Amino acid sequence: MELYVLLVFGVISSAALPLGIVWLVQRGKLERALLQVQVASAPDAARLDRIESRLATLEAIVTDTPGQLARDIAAL
Repeated sequence: MELYVLLVFGVISSAALPLGIVWLVQRGKLERALLQVQVASAPDAARLDRIESRLATLEAIVTDTPGQLARDIAAL
């Protein structure tokens, strides 16, 4: 019985080691790719913030109650 347990353990461990190595290598590649994407998207984030600000201004103009925007501009 112990021989079978040792045999099964040997087979499992011999298959687990290469799978573990492949998993670690692939995980490293994924982390490097994600890091490159984050570095490349930093300028895009600033641009997106400016666009969102402009969109908020346009929404305020479109959804403005009649005359309110004119009164705000005149008050300036």
